[in-house]
Amino acid sequence: MLRVLVVMIALGVVGVGVWVRFIIQDINTRGFTILGVASLESQAEESTWRSFMQIAIDNNLRIWIAIAAGSFSAFASILIILSLAIQRLRLPTPFLLPFELFSSLSLATAFAATLSLALKFPATLSNSHSSADLASFAMLLPLSRGYAIGAGTGMFLSLTTTISFFIQTIHRVRDSKACSFEPTASGLGMSHEYQMPAMDVTQSRDEEKGLVGAGAEMGRRESVQSGKVKEGKVVSWPLAVAKKMEAANIRPHRPWSEMPKK
Repeated sequence: MLRVLVVMIALGVVGVGVWVRFIIQDINTRGFTILGVASLESQAEESTWRSFMQIAIDNNLRIWIAIAAGSFSAFASILIILSLAIQRLRLPTPFLLPFELFSSLSLATAFAATLSLALKFPATLSNSHSSADLASFAMLLPLSRGYAIGAGTGMFLSLTTTISFFIQTIHRVRDSKACSFEPTASGLGMSHEYQMPAMDVTQSRDEEKGLVGAGAEMGRRESVQSGKVKEGKVVSWPLAVAKKMEAANIRPHRPWSEMPKK
């Protein structure tokens, strides 16, 4: 939201700067001619008007600086907004940080240029309603003051967004470093004199031989049992089922179960 306001203020700085530029150009073209035919009450008023017009003409470069600074600030702010809002236009943070900083510096430059111009102008211009052209020239006084206030407001908002962006970037960097934990010898409590315990090769070989012997003995037992079963008859079903059937067939003869029932 603040960046959108910064863009609007920067565009306003450009627009008002163009307006002020047209007024200064008009003063440079026919200002002194109009002042010569205007009916002013005293020589002091004419001197004040001439001083005002000369200041406006001599400080034309300040307006150009303010226009250029406002244009760059608006461009940088729009680029940052698009980069943060659209994933496809996302720029790396090292590229966004300079744009944020230059946007704030640009509005600060525009504020300095417009403020210095507003301070150079006289406080008031008397008898400005004696001519329509002089009234249009006199608009430069409140316009320059509002111009400086607008540029200062944009500078303040731009600095706020820049500081906020810097703080968020620092927090993201710290969080990424905290999540990426890589255990080291010092982190595991190992000093530079720590040595890994040596394994007993002879003991491990004896254990392997024991496991091999036990496996061979189990294999022989299974083969003997399966051979005994095959001597009786060929069994095409699992061994456990065959054993149950053999146990069921080996029963004592029960003659009473074969007696006829009455």
